[in-house]
Amino acid sequence: MRSDLVRVDFSTPKVSALEFPRDLWVEIPHISDNLNGQDHEKLNQAFLYGQPGFKYWDDPCEGSGLMALTLNKNFGANIDHYITVNMRTFEHIIDAMGGIDVEVKDEKTAKTSGLKVGTHHLNGAEALKLARNRSGGSFERADNQNLVVCAVRKKITSPQILAQVPALIETFQDNIRTDLTPAQLSQLACLGTQMPPRNIALASFPGDLFKQTRVFDPVFDKRIAILDADFVILTDFVTRFQMGTWPRGSRLHAIPRHRRRRYGIYMPVNHTSIPLLDAAAVLKRYGLRPDKKLGQNFLQDSSALEKIADAAEIQADDCVLEIGPGLGSLTRYLAGSARSVAAVELDPDLLAPLKAVLTPHPNMRIIHGDILELSISDLVDQPGYIAAANIPYNITSEACLP
Repeated sequence: MRSDLVRVDFSTPKVSALEFPRDLWVEIPHISDNLNGQDHEKLNQAFLYGQPGFKYWDDPCEGSGLMALTLNKNFGANIDHYITVNMRTFEHIIDAMGGIDVEVKDEKTAKTSGLKVGTHHLNGAEALKLARNRSGGSFERADNQNLVVCAVRKKITSPQILAQVPALIETFQDNIRTDLTPAQLSQLACLGTQMPPRNIALASFPGDLFKQTRVFDPVFDKRIAILDADFVILTDFVTRFQMGTWPRGSRLHAIPRHRRRRYGIYMPVNHTSIPLLDAAAVLKRYGLRPDKKLGQNFLQDSSALEKIADAAEIQADDCVLEIGPGLGSLTRYLAGSARSVAAVELDPDLLAPLKAVLTPHPNMRIIHGDILELSISDLVDQPGYIAAANIPYNITSEACLP
């Protein structure tokens, strides 16, 4: 059982999905009278206890409704509609599309997915097996599920399948539990097929917010493994997610959780968590002034910094080359999003303050030199990279264009 909160913005358009770990120990409404006062269970149990056979919850929405109520009770999530797909229907949908192509990009993902590095064509049963594979734990299973989601979206927007979407909806609508009408389902499908991948975000809470622990569960009469977290912090993430302020810009991309955990993000960094650098104070501390001959200017506008960082659409496995970091105002935003940042600074007087400002960011290195005289291959550790700069276009273009 996987629970995702999905936000659909028809005006942008954009779709964001926030994954909730199934092992969170949460309060489930309406169950205590039937469980001798026990009102806490794992999150995935909310759907089970909402089924008619348990008679804990008398509502036509059944398990989906109790899950929605549980997410609202614990995290303040406001849910308007629900869609529930069982495993067998999921398998049949994959087969009806002719299977999916899943891309495994690194050895760590290969280990947790059970697939070798490369592209694999999976039928419905194989895709379901991958989605249920929990080698390494429930977090790794969610990673595998995201691989499948990315592959499904890519397949359903391919020319050969796109024309079949209305027929697929009609075929499977009786096997999907939802309070959406067939017309609303068609609208969502149409929206999803027309959106660019960068407008679809698969988000997860920062991995370092969770702690594996055990509690005694009187229902099973034994200690069980759960995930513990500060629900105040999780609620803040949910609030910003529903407001559309987190995650910010993104691309549909399944990033392995071992990278997400390291930086505490899945999609681009939450810029509001980065205080604005007081450039004037830093310059004064080091006895410096902007060098007009070098065209130096130091950004003090947080909105401008955010626009530059967002325009780059940086993901957690990207390598970034920053040209002319100055005092590191923009660099801090970039380092919070990327796997690595190489910052090339021409002015030797700025190296000391730059290193001091960027000390908290171990994923970056500072290079002293002229970008036009350096070899790009010596600066970045992968063929593809993102270049960012707050310097004249003629310098940036010479460095970035072949």
